[in-house]
Amino acid sequence: MTSRAWQTWGVGVWLAILGTSLGASGANAAQWSHWRGPTGNGVAPDANPPLEFGPDKNLKWKVPIPGDGSSSPVLWDNQVFVTTAVPSGNAKKEYDFRILAIDRGTGRVQWSQNAVVAAPHDRTHETNGFASASPCTDGSHVYAHFGSRGLYCYTMDGTPVWKRDFGDMRIRNGFGEGSSPTLADNLILVPWDHEGKSMLYALDKRTGETVWETPRDEPSCWATPLVLSDASGRKQIVMNGQTAARGYDLKTGEELWRCGGQSQRPCASAVGTDGVAYVASGFRGSFIGAFDLLGRGDLKGSKHLLWSPSKATPAVASPLLSNGRLYYYKEK
Repeated sequence: MTSRAWQTWGVGVWLAILGTSLGASGANAAQWSHWRGPTGNGVAPDANPPLEFGPDKNLKWKVPIPGDGSSSPVLWDNQVFVTTAVPSGNAKKEYDFRILAIDRGTGRVQWSQNAVVAAPHDRTHETNGFASASPCTDGSHVYAHFGSRGLYCYTMDGTPVWKRDFGDMRIRNGFGEGSSPTLADNLILVPWDHEGKSMLYALDKRTGETVWETPRDEPSCWATPLVLSDASGRKQIVMNGQTAARGYDLKTGEELWRCGGQSQRPCASAVGTDGVAYVASGFRGSFIGAFDLLGRGDLKGSKHLLWSPSKATPAVASPLLSNGRLYYYKEK
């Protein structure tokens, strides 16, 4: 779950900064194709952002976006994608759930697609919107995830390809939904932790069909999956959770390892590099662990739990991992 990142015109300012700060390159490392960027660690390796910006300084353009939400924009080459939920104003209190493609160079809206018009079945926190999952793209397709309102795949020019409906989530205390999907190889990973039957889904990104699904004994969680390789090159999905941090085999969904000790209401997404994942939570408790991804089974107390301080850990904000340093802050 993230704080409300924009409302009406605010996203235009953010996109203007994004449009001037990332290097224009066709290489995947230069794209910002997921919520947390090319590495999943919140870092743009080739970025050269301005140190100062404002209405009259380092602002290339801004564009109004109807509605509101708390998702983040993503970028591929000359296209910026953002989702929104636009109130319909009718008696049913419906929203128009929508994805927009914006020209990175000019701020012109290239296309806008309505995914669905629906009334949310539950409330959301005042700092969270109904369009809270960030889109993702691989340069061939863009995926807009509206949680209980479904997952939608489009071509880069806005043509609908497929959609999936996973039902309704029941989120703790009506805080609203917040996890974003993740692309890896030919899969799109959809986290589905709530107060019902929690799952991790892996879909064929070309068709939307289920490749595998893994049950999770977890209540509501707002973290996003992170895909990493262990020292042997085996790819894993690392997920936060109130019951345990876990690693899953990317190809099969098999649980490879777990470690308990997490705090309540996990929101922070994992970060990692060089075969080590870092997972944290900090609401009504404190936990952060550095996990060697070669570990198997229960890692608590094992040599594969490299370190684990138990105070001043992040509750909502995800850590930042850059140049061998882990940055995070503890909310009061």
